[in-house]
Amino acid sequence: MITRVIISSIIPYSESSLICKVLTEQHGNISIIAKGIRKQKQILSRLWEYELNLSEPKEEGLYLLKEARELRDFSSYPSSETWAAAECGIELLSNLLIPASEAEEYYALLCNYLGYLQGVSKNAILLLWRLFLRVFQMNGIRMEIKLCSQCHCDKAIMGCTRSGELICMECYQAAPGTYLQLNPLSTRILDLLPEIGKHLNVLSLNRQVVNELNDLFRDYYQFHHKQKLRLKSLSVLSQYYPKA
Repeated sequence: MITRVIISSIIPYSESSLICKVLTEQHGNISIIAKGIRKQKQILSRLWEYELNLSEPKEEGLYLLKEARELRDFSSYPSSETWAAAECGIELLSNLLIPASEAEEYYALLCNYLGYLQGVSKNAILLLWRLFLRVFQMNGIRMEIKLCSQCHCDKAIMGCTRSGELICMECYQAAPGTYLQLNPLSTRILDLLPEIGKHLNVLSLNRQVVNELNDLFRDYYQFHHKQKLRLKSLSVLSQYYPKA
C-alpha cells in the first residue's frame, strides 16, 4: 500500500526501530513500525508529510514500513505560539476515529491547516478554534455559533451551557444561574470564526478569553463524543497570551 501520511507521534522501539502514529490519506489514523530505521541514514520526523510504502497487517496490528519519501515539512513555524497551535491541531485529529471513506477529507483539512499556519505569526489559536468548528461539522455534530441552542433563534449570544451549547441573551436572562456567561470578546470571536483569517492581526487576546473558549470547545467535544479530550499542547498554547 502506498499512501501519503503526516506523522503525529514517534516512539522508539527496541534498539533500532520506531513505532509511529500517522494520519493517512487512505485509512485515517494508523500505527506503523519502522524496523531497523534507527540504524539507517534515513530519518522519520514528526509533523512531516511522507509518501510511505506499507505492508498491511494480516490481523489487527501495526503496518510495516517498507519505504519512505519526504514530501513536505510541517514542523517549522514563524513563532513558538504558532508551532503550539500546529501541535494542538494534529493532536486533535489523532484523537478521532476516522473511517477510511472520510480519510481523504480529514487529511486535506490537516494539510491545509498546517500549511496556512506556516504564514501566521500571531493569534494562531484563532485558527485552531476554526479547526474545531470544521471537525465538529465533519463529525456530524455541527456547532451553531450564531443560533441559541434553547430558542433556536439568531440572537446575540451571551452565555453557554456546561456542555458547550450557546445561549442567547434572552434565554440567559430568563434563567439566572443556569448558564455560564461568556466574555464579550469571546462572543465576538465566535461570531467572526467562519472568516477569522481576515481578523488575525486585529484582535487582542488575553488568557481569560483563551481559556474560556478552550473550555467551550473541549466541553462541546466531550459532550457529543462521550469521552474526555486531553490535548497536552492546549495548556502550553494558552501560556503565550497575557493575563487579563
